[in-house]
Parts: sequence; C-alpha cells; structure tokens
Amino acid sequence: MKLQLLSRYNQTIEEQLNSNIIEKVSSEMNEVGIIHYLPHHEVITPNKTTTNLRIVYDASAHCKGMKSLNDVLYRGPITLPDLVGVLLRFRTMKNVIIADVEKAFLQIELHPTDRNCTRFLWLKDIRSPVNEENVSCYRFQRVPFGIVSSPFLLSATLNYHLETCKSKIALELRKNLYVDNIIIPTKGTNEALSNYKEIKIIFNEASMNVREFLSNDQEVNEKLPVQDRAVVSSIKKILGLNWYHKQDIIQVTLKPWFGKKLTKRIILQFVASQYDPLGFIVPILIRFKLFLQTLWKKNLSWDQTISEEDETTWKLLTNEWPKKLKDLPRFTKNCSKQVQFHVFTDASTAAYSAALYIRTQEREVFLVFAKSRIAPIKGMSIPRLELLAILIGVRMVQFVLKQKELEDVITILWSDSQCALHWVHNNISQVNKTQLI
Repeated sequence: MKLQLLSRYNQTIEEQLNSNIIEKVSSEMNEVGIIHYLPHHEVITPNKTTTNLRIVYDASAHCKGMKSLNDVLYRGPITLPDLVGVLLRFRTMKNVIIADVEKAFLQIELHPTDRNCTRFLWLKDIRSPVNEENVSCYRFQRVPFGIVSSPFLLSATLNYHLETCKSKIALELRKNLYVDNIIIPTKGTNEALSNYKEIKIIFNEASMNVREFLSNDQEVNEKLPVQDRAVVSSIKKILGLNWYHKQDIIQVTLKPWFGKKLTKRIILQFVASQYDPLGFIVPILIRFKLFLQTLWKKNLSWDQTISEEDETTWKLLTNEWPKKLKDLPRFTKNCSKQVQFHVFTDASTAAYSAALYIRTQEREVFLVFAKSRIAPIKGMSIPRLELLAILIGVRMVQFVLKQKELEDVITILWSDSQCALHWVHNNISQVNKTQLI
C-alpha cells in the first residue's frame, strides 16, 4: 500500500477512535464475550464527494475448516422497503429532495458483551515495519459495516425511531428510506425547505446527521445551508442510477467488458453485474442471457474455456455493447386514477417478457417497468410462454399498484396470442397460473 493511501487509511482509524466508534483493547476486556478478529481492506470510490476511502471489515473471512463471524450471526428479517418500489415512487415525484444519513451504521451502539467479536489489528506507526511491538488491537463500539446483521439493525433502529415521531414526513421517510438514502416528494420551494428542517430535527433526535441534500428545484438547492448541500457538478448517484438533477433525467450505467479468460463463470459474473432494477436494458441483456444458456446446454464446467466458435459469438456480442444509453426522463407523471396502465406482453421460443407503460390524459407515454425471462432449457410451447408473459405482466401491475397505494386504475394488457387470451378468459383450471391472471 502506498504511503499516501496508508496515511489516509490511518487517518480514518484515528478519526473513528476520536469519535468513540472504536476503542483500544485493554487486558481487562478479555474477560467478556467471544474474541474474534476481523481482517480489513480499503475500498476507494473516486467519484464520491464525501467519503471516497472506506475501510471494509470482512466478517465473512474464516480460517480453513472454521466458521466466519457472518456464518454464526442471525441475518435478521428484511425490513427495508422494496428497492424497485422506492425507484418507482422516485420517478412519480414531480419535485423531489434526496439526502443521506452520515455514517449511518456507525451511529448504532454495539452491546459491550459483543464488542470483542469485532476486534481488528492496526499499526502504531505506519512508517515502521510490522512487528509485535508496532501492532495495536482495537474493537468496535458501534455496528460495523460488513457484518451480515448490520442492515437489519440499522433498518430496525430507524423504523422504531420513525414510528415514535408520528408525523407525515416520518411516514414518508419510512416508505422511501433505503438503508441510508432518503427520497422525499415536495410541492414547492417552501415545503422542500420545511421538510429539510423537519428531517434534520427527526434524525438529530436519534443523534444522527443527515447531509448531502439535493433537489431538482435549483431554488431549493440555493437556499439550503452550504454544510448540508450536496456538492454535485452534474451527476448524482441515487440507488444505483445516475441522476442529472438539473435536467432531471436518469441513466443506467453499463459496466464495460474487459477481455478476460472466457469461461461460464466469468460470463455469468459479467451479465449478473449489470444493474438494471427497472428493466430499462432488457433488450440488451436478453441476448447475453441467451448466450449463457447455450453454455449451460453444453454442460461446460464453471472454469472451462469456451470453444472458438462460442468465443467468436461472444466477441460479436460485446462489440455491440453500447458505451452510452439514451437518457430517460426521471419524472413520469404521478400515478393516479387519471392515468392508464398499458402492459405489453410477448414471447418467442427463446424468451418471454412484459413492459408496463403509463399513458396520461395528455397522451404522453412513459416506460415504467419491464421484465424478461429466458425460456426453460427443456422447452415449452409458445402459447404457454405467451401465458407466462401475461402472468409477469399481471404481477407487474399488481406490484406497481401496491407500491403506489392505488386502486381502480384503468389497466389494459396487450397480447397477440389468441390461445393464451382464450385460456385467460375461460380460466381453464388445468393450465397453470390462469386463475391468478
């Protein structure tokens, strides 16, 4: 590790020590709880304006034949709101303000009897060689990021606190607070600034600081206090999507392909690494998923190099991999009884899919959500695949209605399969899923 990076790493540990996030281990602390040591390493995010160097503690690391700390901890139930639901609501807020909770995990105190499980070692002097005299032992007083139960502990703590507040803004926070990311709708500059003040008060009561406030309303941004205002030139990352707040557009970021040894494992890693929660790049990814399915059919092992013929096909696919996607409007109109849902479904021998659009009274149309599935390897008739496409289309509508808390929205589902539509209308019990549809 370079000295400059080592100095920043050491500075982070010293700041945590001074903030009572960690503490030095003394001999009398050995008498309480199970003792376990965590390895740690740096993660650098150059485009972050706040903490671009983060120390990650690996609670999944273990010695051969032994269990890791994460192996023996209870993960806890998932109490976070649905990520896709939060993004759907984000896209239907005409005016919006976002923020994040500063060092959220590190604001939750760890019980003294559990602290010895979070010990780690660090140098007394980063310029001196590593030896027994130059090593200090620390442990966490707060919940560290990287432990399997940390997300539940943070979510449960925040939900409990917000439940006690009983205000309208606290209810909005519960619906649209994802880990440490806050998204709140506003109806104008005055309401946005009022919401900002109330959010600060709510989290201050929990000894937490909310910062990095940003709105698509430039007047709001200018009136926010400088210390709480996000420093953004053009792009802000929000729940994995790029948001250009001045133009109020969003963009999916595609991870580029870097030439590597072509195996089923590497190709699966590449396809799975593409982040697309709302299905904007379904048409692009479907071809890569189909290629991956052909490798499965050939019964290749995970690390077996693919054939020259398959390698040629892969190169053709990656050569067409787009470097930049079309920008999409962030705001799609607020879902209400005045809009219509149009769901288009289709299937082929290879795959089936559905796409949900909003149509407004002004005849504006916006893509909201899309999903696709690869047809099973064992094969299935096209009418049955068309029926499965209708099924995921119906489920998409049910999901959006639930997330937006809507009822009685005019919904039209489109399919060109007369056979599948006949099954749906006649509700034939022996055909799977028609009763649900």
